[in-house]
Amino acid sequence: MNRNRFFDALGGLDENMLKETEQLRQSADGTSLKLNESEDTSSKTVAFAGRRPAKRRLIFVLAACLVLALGSVAVASGIFRSSGTVTTGSDDDGNPTYCFEPNEDMRLPLSAFTGEVQNVPTYLYEYWQRSRGVEFSYPDRRVGTKGFADDYDALPFEHMQNFDTIEEAVTYIGYDKIVIPEFAKTHTPDWLYVSVMGTDPDWSPDSDIEPNFELRSMNIRGKYYFGDMFIVLEDLLITEKCPESRAIQLVIAPDTQLSSQIEVANDRAFQVVGVDHPVFDAGYVEKEYIWAEDKVEYHLTIRYRADEQDKANAVIYDWMNSFGK
Repeated sequence: MNRNRFFDALGGLDENMLKETEQLRQSADGTSLKLNESEDTSSKTVAFAGRRPAKRRLIFVLAACLVLALGSVAVASGIFRSSGTVTTGSDDDGNPTYCFEPNEDMRLPLSAFTGEVQNVPTYLYEYWQRSRGVEFSYPDRRVGTKGFADDYDALPFEHMQNFDTIEEAVTYIGYDKIVIPEFAKTHTPDWLYVSVMGTDPDWSPDSDIEPNFELRSMNIRGKYYFGDMFIVLEDLLITEKCPESRAIQLVIAPDTQLSSQIEVANDRAFQVVGVDHPVFDAGYVEKEYIWAEDKVEYHLTIRYRADEQDKANAVIYDWMNSFGK
C-alpha cells in the first residue's frame, strides 16, 4: 500500500485526543514491572529480563493491548516465518496472563548501540546522587517527560527522554536495524519517549555501594491518534548485560479475557493477543500484534471501533509490511 492509499483508508485526524496518565512508583519487592492502565482500569505485570536491584519494582501506566483479526491464514504448514510464540494462561490468583517467547536470544552487544544513549550511564549516576540528597544547579533531565509522573526519586537506574519523531528516537539509540512503519514517519505522536534501564548486579537501593550502571534495556514507545482510534508502538531492545534472554517475561491482565491467534502478512506469522475488558466502551476492539526481528521485539497496540475495521487494517498492514522480505 502506498502512502496516498494508506492515508485515504485511514481518514483525517481528530484533535479530540484521549488523555492517559503514566505513573512510576516504588513497591516493596519483586522483579516485575507492573503496568496500571488508567483508561480501562486494568493492570498488567511485565517482568523485564534480568535481575532487578533488590526490593524494587517499577510501575508504569500503558495503553491497553491491541487490534483486530485481518482474515487469518492458517500457519499449520509452517511455510511462513515465525519470530516466536505466545502462550496464554493464568497466575496463582487466577488472573489471565500471556508470555511471548522469541525464537532466539534477544541480547545485543553494547557495541551495537552507537547513539547518544551511550551517555545514559553518566545520567544514572547523577540520579543516584540526587536520590542521596546531592543538589544540582539544573533540573532533573527526566522531569516533564510526557507520559510519566514526576516522581523519580526512587528510580536512579532509569532514564527517560521525549522526542518529537520516532526517527530522532531511533538515532538516539543508534541501532540501525530498528524498523519504522510509514504512519509513524508521517504523523506526529501524541507523545513519544525512550526509556533506558541501567544495571549493576553489585548494587541495591539499600546499599551504600556506589553504583556503576551499564546499559541493560531500551524501550521506544509512542502513542498516535487517528480520530478516536489510538495506536501505541513499542520497540524493546536488551543488551548483553541482561541475565535473561528476552525483554518481557510475563504480562498479567486482571479482569480481562485474553485470546491468542496468528495473523499472516508479508510472509510472516505475527502473534496476536486479543483483549476483552468489561469496562471498554461497547463496540470497541483491542488487540496486540507482536513480532521480533534482528533482535528487536516489536509491539503494535491498537484500539478502534468495530465498525472501523478498514481504517484499523490500514494501520495494521502498514506496520506488518514495514518488515522487509
